[in-house]
Amino acid sequence: MLKVGRPKTDLKRDAPPTTGLRSLRTKFALGYILVALFAVAAITLAAVITVVVNFNHFQHDQLSAQADELAAQLGRSYTTSHDDLRQAAYAVSPTARERPSGTLWLMDTQRQVVLRPAPDARDQSPQGASLIQNALIQAQQGQEVQGAIPGQERTFLWFDLESRPFVALPIRVGGQASGQVVGSLALEVIRLNAGSPVFTDQVVQVLLLTVLGTAIIVALLGLLLARGVTRPLTLLTQAATRMADGEYRQRVQVRSKDEVGRLAEAFNEMAAALERDVGELRRQEGLRRELAANVSHDLATPLTAIQGFTEALLDGVIQDERQREETLRVIGKEVVRLRRLVDDLSHLSRMESPRLMLDLAPLNLATLVDETLAVLQPEFEARGVSAQNLLDSQTPLARADTDKLTQVLLNLLDNALRYTPSGGTISVSASGEAGKVRVLVRDTGTGIAPEHVRRIFDRFYRADASRSLATGGSGLGLAIVKAIIEAHGGAVGVESTPGKGTCVWFTLPRAK
Repeated sequence: MLKVGRPKTDLKRDAPPTTGLRSLRTKFALGYILVALFAVAAITLAAVITVVVNFNHFQHDQLSAQADELAAQLGRSYTTSHDDLRQAAYAVSPTARERPSGTLWLMDTQRQVVLRPAPDARDQSPQGASLIQNALIQAQQGQEVQGAIPGQERTFLWFDLESRPFVALPIRVGGQASGQVVGSLALEVIRLNAGSPVFTDQVVQVLLLTVLGTAIIVALLGLLLARGVTRPLTLLTQAATRMADGEYRQRVQVRSKDEVGRLAEAFNEMAAALERDVGELRRQEGLRRELAANVSHDLATPLTAIQGFTEALLDGVIQDERQREETLRVIGKEVVRLRRLVDDLSHLSRMESPRLMLDLAPLNLATLVDETLAVLQPEFEARGVSAQNLLDSQTPLARADTDKLTQVLLNLLDNALRYTPSGGTISVSASGEAGKVRVLVRDTGTGIAPEHVRRIFDRFYRADASRSLATGGSGLGLAIVKAIIEAHGGAVGVESTPGKGTCVWFTLPRAK
């Protein structure tokens, strides 16, 4: 027995949604954040390296230019004054008499430092002083010496953010490149206030703050982007879970046009198809139960009569020969009705079979209707109903199986005759359509109530529930008509007004 309801699945529908690091939203968000931070960190590192390297080069270039100019001035001053280097420095820079500039070192040819920065005006270390003195000695060999005094606190990766570049040059008589070396000078970059940040230190701080701010923004954007991606998936999961519980009307509202949006559209199409299929299965299940009930009812009545009459004959209850003959005649009639029901069921089964073979050929409908009406003419006369064939020679030829279509007309005319009172009329007409022929069977009978119209082609369905196999047929006639017409590739329908009559129509393909 087919049962349609809540499917049996292994889904844990009561389990809470996935959270924490296992959730897809968290994975997406962390992925966005890590990728973005990696990119920002790489850009920041490149920026720091570029700034530090270029700034050091800039400082060296500035110091070199200043040192060249100062060495030339000292050389010229030394020549004219014939004094020592300290006096020459004061002559070049009068303010040096009050306070040395704090960046200038002077060494004579005896390797005596004659001028150095004031110790209370700078953050000077013994290591820095030793480096500059060695550079002053090397400069007296006639070459420029560049270097940097290492810092003691701030570093970034392998960069010393507190390093102070210096330049040492020889001092020549007259400031000429060919003059005699009379000493050497050194210029250094130094902080006047110990503990104050240098330029590169400030740059690194700004970049690190930028990275921190960017990380916060990226984290928020990552969460929003992850939610935008995972929200439709969450809705899909919830809808699928409800569908697993038997709620087949679930749909997902997703407006995105990406892969997730297409997945949601495919899910909705699947849900609609599943809802239709389940609805059809439920309808078929109802029809099957109704079929079983109808078959049982239609079989039970004649079988009960046959059993009762047979037992009466066997028990000798009916002694009169005439009554015995009448009883046998009733039994024979009931057997004929049972045979008709079985034949109709068998015929309907063959008509609905996908392997049904049709002998299709061009068919003159007007001629076929005449022949069918001639067969039923005695019944029409017996009931006092007139029959009309409104088809003429201009009616298009149909492509159909003659025997099957004859059965269709017989069933429709017989059904119309059952519901048309004496004095009524039954007519058959046809009209041509695009590639089709529409045939109409009209009667002036009692008509069909609207609630019954949509079901009259169902098997065993009777608009008048009081009719039985003996009085109203098997209830399979119109179902057989529908199966035959659909096998031809046509359609069938009905229009009816209670008290005014009914029109059953069907279409057939035109003969080419």
